[in-house]
Amino acid sequence: TVVALCRIALAALGEIQAPTTELGPVHACGWLLAVLLNWIPSEAGLTDVCELVLQQSLLPVVQGTAQSSLGSRRVALLTLSWVMRSLASRGDTSRVEQLSDLLIRLLATSTEDSVVRLAAAETLGSVLSTQEQNVKFPRSKVLWEQKYFNLYFPMLVKLNRESQTSDTSLYAFCALSHLVRHAKESVILPFVDQLIPIVTELLSKRDGQDSASEPTGTATSSPSVESAVRLLKAVFTSDPKSLVDHLPAVLPHVLALTTYKPSVRVRESCLQILDDLLVRLPEKEMMAYRNQVTEGLRHALGDPKRYIRRLVTSTRQHWYMLGEIL
Repeated sequence: TVVALCRIALAALGEIQAPTTELGPVHACGWLLAVLLNWIPSEAGLTDVCELVLQQSLLPVVQGTAQSSLGSRRVALLTLSWVMRSLASRGDTSRVEQLSDLLIRLLATSTEDSVVRLAAAETLGSVLSTQEQNVKFPRSKVLWEQKYFNLYFPMLVKLNRESQTSDTSLYAFCALSHLVRHAKESVILPFVDQLIPIVTELLSKRDGQDSASEPTGTATSSPSVESAVRLLKAVFTSDPKSLVDHLPAVLPHVLALTTYKPSVRVRESCLQILDDLLVRLPEKEMMAYRNQVTEGLRHALGDPKRYIRRLVTSTRQHWYMLGEIL
């Protein structure tokens, strides 16, 4: 029965060629495969099903050896994230790490298409995720999660720093942002001082370049910018105090991105970071940045989105009133 259901899910995936905005069917099939893998009681049964799901179905598509379209490869990669999380929940860390090594190779291959490399970055980072699903992925394997992060974080940092091509460096950064986003707070904290300089360096390079020179996963927004903001939010959520020493370098970029035209989500996230600074950090420490923030937000008051204009006005007012609160 498990094998039959797996074949049904894989057949359904084969009908999805190039998802652009609606990924619901992909995640539904991935969720079903994850549930089925969790149901298998024996190691022998798991080996047989993994042969069907991975070696015979997903991996040939992911690696492009089955003459698959870019859309099909993206579907296979997003499905692979569900399979990897299910294997991790069973304690099958060897298979998870083998698949992660494959994703690293895709990221590092400069001849791969941006669609594939962005999907590989998302899949690699989502291994530690326990959200957006009804499957129980136990959070008790703290030591393995720490080991996984300690293993792949340095790899991605090295790929980001030492890559001979700028696009490979950016895709490694995208993977880093997804990895940090899904990791536990206790796992992230030792690496904050390494993460923030990477973010500020990337955003500084972007300030001096035409955004069109960056690889784009969508027609509207740079993946490097979205990844940078996603990473900043993840670090801030884990430990707001860890950002205090880095605020002089980070704050100008956050303010600049409140007017980032290609993405409403980026503008909203930056405004949320600015507002949360006042809630979660000591007011006396924030007072030194009041004038910088209130003046910087003036440029965002004319945002074309009414919702963003309200956020800008509210956030600016909170910072303006900081002195009155004191």
